[in-house]
Amino acid sequence: MIDTNIFLALHGRHPDSQVAQAIKGVSGRLQMLVTPELKNELNRNSDDKERQRLIQIAQGYPQLPVAASTADEKVGLLLQRLPKPPESIQDQSDARHVAYAMAAGIEIVVTQDRNAKSRLGEAARDLGVTITNPFELVVRIDELEDQPSYSPQALKSTGYTLAEAGSDDSELKDFINTARGERRAQYSATCNQLAARRPHSHRLLLRDPLGLPIGLIGTTSKSDKLTVSLLRIHNCPLQSSVATQLVGHLRALASDQRAGAIVVSDEGLDSSLFEALLEDGYHPFPGGMIAVTIRAALTGSELRERWSRILAALTGAEQAALRALNEVIQDPYTPSTAYQLEHQLRPLRLLDCDLDTWILSIKPGFATNLFGYPPQLFERQSDLGIQREHVYFRGAKSGENSPGRILWYATDPNREIFAISSLVEVRDLAPEAAYRKYRRLGVYDLDRLRASAKSNGTVRALRITDTELLPAPIPLKRIREIERKTGRILQLVSANKINAMWFSDLVGEAFGRG
Repeated sequence: MIDTNIFLALHGRHPDSQVAQAIKGVSGRLQMLVTPELKNELNRNSDDKERQRLIQIAQGYPQLPVAASTADEKVGLLLQRLPKPPESIQDQSDARHVAYAMAAGIEIVVTQDRNAKSRLGEAARDLGVTITNPFELVVRIDELEDQPSYSPQALKSTGYTLAEAGSDDSELKDFINTARGERRAQYSATCNQLAARRPHSHRLLLRDPLGLPIGLIGTTSKSDKLTVSLLRIHNCPLQSSVATQLVGHLRALASDQRAGAIVVSDEGLDSSLFEALLEDGYHPFPGGMIAVTIRAALTGSELRERWSRILAALTGAEQAALRALNEVIQDPYTPSTAYQLEHQLRPLRLLDCDLDTWILSIKPGFATNLFGYPPQLFERQSDLGIQREHVYFRGAKSGENSPGRILWYATDPNREIFAISSLVEVRDLAPEAAYRKYRRLGVYDLDRLRASAKSNGTVRALRITDTELLPAPIPLKRIREIERKTGRILQLVSANKINAMWFSDLVGEAFGRG
């Protein structure tokens, strides 16, 4: 049901195009109704010609079939819940619109009158009516049609959750950046614009394990580009790690939208988010920060072809921000540059570069704790799962070195390669030193580290980052087929270094070449 405020925004002398666009976006998904109170309000217009024009338009809307006496009863119920009675004729009309909705069993009243929503919202909600604006109406309808998107989803199998902000999520307002001079009206307009674009936009709230909102992502996508107009974080424990995960999730959103470029235009970035963006491979430019993401396994020539198509769709300023990266892409790839390209264009994997790659086996229990795979009934340890970097300890030393890559093979009962990581650092340390340095990033306790130390009294610490679960795990059967093709038998209980041909067969198939 729409009130007079919305009716005039659609049909008055000065229509509001944004309201009209939002209402048009849901017009085929619900019926717009008006109440008898609309005519009462229109009759207060002193311009006879304009009044008659508006009344004629109003007659084209279905009107709620509710008797005035029934509405009067509902007004009484509503007023009992208000701290004070309506003071003006306008306030009385606002209350009657809600009362008519109550009487007819209508659950949603749409208005642009923030004062009316503030005065009547809580009381109306207690009586079964939600007062919302036209932009949040889009979200409300989307909530009903796509409930899973609005249900909390575990982030990295931890106690942290992400979910679309609902139409009545008052917690959105807590992310206004008043410290940087952001105005409430400006912030509300951004939230409304995102709401009106659903389901082609996101307003994702990140909650900590206690359920408190600590992060916000607001995005839209168009023409192979994901635009991030809101990227916010509250002060919280592990803030730098939380910021890293928020930023990293942008690449997943871009992949879902088939976008190759990500532009962060939010001017209210927290310093922790700015640093996380730089670390993630974003490049500053006058309009914000930009990164490119490619979800595929490509050869160098295929990458250059894909890169040229992505660049062609960008503005001059965006292209200029990526000039240094473009030069690296055009040159031959060393192990170091290949490592950097796979990081900056993540989750890209290069198939024909000379970057050391190892297959390491890991027991499913440790794999679940480190990587959230295979899934388990209970959450991972949140403090460990929220980290981008992890450390895997080995007693054996098989020649691993950095920079490099690790393909993770889960042993019985899974018996499949399920993830790939970038190898940042390899260190041999005494168990006590390894535990002090890396205990936050690994799953071994000190006793297990001591037990793993060989005759020389050290364990090998493999520090990894940018771990990506493969879109399609590679089963042991497929590994055996490649063994027959190459004539090389892998000993999967130990570390196996593989060449570019092996890597291409494994990862090219798992990621796809598109």
